[in-house]
Amino acid sequence: MHIKGIRFGFPPITRLGVLDDRKAHIVRWNSHSGCEIHFMLRGHFTWGIKDSGHRERKVSVSGGSFVVIPPKVQHRADESVGNPSSRIGVICEPPDMIDWGGCRCAFSKEELASVYARIAAGAPKTRRIPPPLMRVLKDIRRDASAFKATDEGGHLHLRILCELMLSETARACDNADGNSFATDDESGPVVVQRVGEWIREHYAEPISNERLVKLAGYGKSRFFTLFFAETGLTPHSFLLRVRLQNAKRMLRESRWTPVDKIAAAVGFDSPLTFASAFKRYFGVRPDAWRRRNPKG
Repeated sequence: MHIKGIRFGFPPITRLGVLDDRKAHIVRWNSHSGCEIHFMLRGHFTWGIKDSGHRERKVSVSGGSFVVIPPKVQHRADESVGNPSSRIGVICEPPDMIDWGGCRCAFSKEELASVYARIAAGAPKTRRIPPPLMRVLKDIRRDASAFKATDEGGHLHLRILCELMLSETARACDNADGNSFATDDESGPVVVQRVGEWIREHYAEPISNERLVKLAGYGKSRFFTLFFAETGLTPHSFLLRVRLQNAKRMLRESRWTPVDKIAAAVGFDSPLTFASAFKRYFGVRPDAWRRRNPKG
């Protein structure tokens, strides 16, 4: 179900949706003048997002995480992987495009502009939903699901919750790496899963063990023990495997891209290091693998 923000007195949100998906599906490409935010409460969802060169990239979001899709960017819900999934979707308009129509807001115009800019700057990374934001989202889900056009008291409460949601989302976006994945209500295996998903999303960036330890929210020894128990690999070996698997895909799909360019694109700082790692992993050098595996 979807509700327009104007119906409960909060025009900055042009659409608030409480969505339960029980099967995989793909929707058409679309875009909006404002930011689109998806909060995954349960399950796993993937979005396709097109860059300025109209190339599609995948952004995966698991339960307990959220993603901000930038304004005017073509995107589509691609698949619901971990079914059933439950999420809250929000479209938030830029402050200079809002027609308040007599509605009131706890934010001043300048404050709202700051909150919107902080959220927009966080796109399109996936981030952990911190506990304060999760509590607000659960209340929004409850109130939106019971929404009645004639319930003025309910409208006020939902409006306040949405103001809190934007504020807490902006705070979560302020952190470049998102929040620590370790929370009081999650087990080590769940944290390892989220770190793995983060690596798959950011594999092309420089990633140190220290960065992963900080992201996980555990001590180094504890994190390494948990990670190996769940994946059979060290964090470095897991990152190397993700990079090489993506390199193999790019070698096949980008026939005329030089091997050294692909090495850099997947996070290797040296073509020689890349070639050596590729041969150890696949038993053949990258240029030879490409010749033996033409696209199609």
